Amino acid sequence: MPGDWPEGFVARVSSLVPDGVRITWGEHPPSDGFHILVTGRPTKMQVESSPVLRWLFIPWPGLPRATAEIMKGFPQVQVHNIHHNAGAVAELAIGLLVAAARKVLPADLALRKGNWAFRYRRDDAILIEGNRAVIVGYGEVGTRIASILRSMGARVDAVRRTQERREELRGVVVHPAASLKALIPGASFVMLSCPLTPDTAGMIGEEELALMSERTILVNVGRAELVEEKALFNALMTRKIRCAALDVWYRYPVTSADRTRTLPSIDPFWDLDNVIMSPHLGAASGVPALMRKQAEQLAILISAAAQGSEVPWRVDLSLGY
Repeated sequence: MPGDWPEGFVARVSSLVPDGVRITWGEHPPSDGFHILVTGRPTKMQVESSPVLRWLFIPWPGLPRATAEIMKGFPQVQVHNIHHNAGAVAELAIGLLVAAARKVLPADLALRKGNWAFRYRRDDAILIEGNRAVIVGYGEVGTRIASILRSMGARVDAVRRTQERREELRGVVVHPAASLKALIPGASFVMLSCPLTPDTAGMIGEEELALMSERTILVNVGRAELVEEKALFNALMTRKIRCAALDVWYRYPVTSADRTRTLPSIDPFWDLDNVIMSPHLGAASGVPALMRKQAEQLAILISAAAQGSEVPWRVDLSLGY
């Protein structure tokens, strides 16, 4: 496990795996090699340093592009990831949706100045109950979002890449990915929770945004590049769509010094009053309960490998997830 880990994290993982599994961490790997490498962004040198390496475990959801490119050169190494924070991401997606639908943020700002106007603008609210949502990406996060929305009275359609035909699953109508354009018209909410791959990059562009209406709320907790940056800004600026609630962005800080001086896009989304901006809070990184779950899921992977069982959550490098 190269790199820096929170205090006690490696010890917790070690306590959950079978006897006989030796876990090392830091920048200096054991000289006799290792069977498992735990990192999301391995270097080619790290992968090459152990001739007995069989598994790469990414300690979070997703597959970084650079990691995919490196690992394509090592077909003998299986790549797996974990989904410990899927519930947290789904929670934030629902929170962003409710805030956008009920205009919580501008109402809060107004009331801080003694202005109660939003209380008397009831026609301006969009209720989740009775309206239709389209969830793009029906995986670990998308299924949780769907369950919550259904419990709130929404009608839910979902699309996923592996779906071959229309099918109803637990009250959610799941469609093949090619059905997306047909599902967008009439949807009050479009929720993006799919991974970024060559197939999904820019999947929401001018054409798809034009299919939305002035009542549509777009929520993105997947990756920013799922949506064309300029097209989204223009749709919001011209109020072609009602609102966007975004937890993922086009530009991120590179160094710790950049964390207080990095604008999240080349376009001034922050000047628009129909955007809710969240600085990638969905993963809830550092929350103790999720750190425990992260350790537990890593231990599941390590234990399965050590015991010769099928290792879950394998990543398909050709698909990108």
